Amino acid sequence: MQNNIMHPALLLEQKLLRPANRANEAFLEKHIHTDFKEIGKYGDVWHKRDVLDNLVIEKNVSFDMVNETMTKVSDTCVLIHFIAHKHTVNEPSVSSYRTSVWVHNNNVWQMLFHQGTLIQTTE
Repeated sequence: MQNNIMHPALLLEQKLLRPANRANEAFLEKHIHTDFKEIGKYGDVWHKRDVLDNLVIEKNVSFDMVNETMTKVSDTCVLIHFIAHKHTVNEPSVSSYRTSVWVHNNNVWQMLFHQGTLIQTTE
């Protein structure tokens, strides 16, 4: 496992958490792979069009990314793990484990797969 903070895929993962990029359909089209699949925190399966349609209308949400690590699978594929803290206006913050697979496709890094798993809190 390596912790390569400067890798383009890791930088893009960080950018995908920023509200301006999440609302930018051109940015999402470029960096979300055509065959993208996401398994959501409740087990829902999402594809590229689903994600694009939902992200561009998302409001009042911000994220913090912590404990990020990256594993090089090959010269054209990396696996990224991190914890995301999601902050939504007037709602409690939610934390989740996140995993993404990024592939280098036509000279562009694109997210091929993503999964989020809720971190249960005890209150």
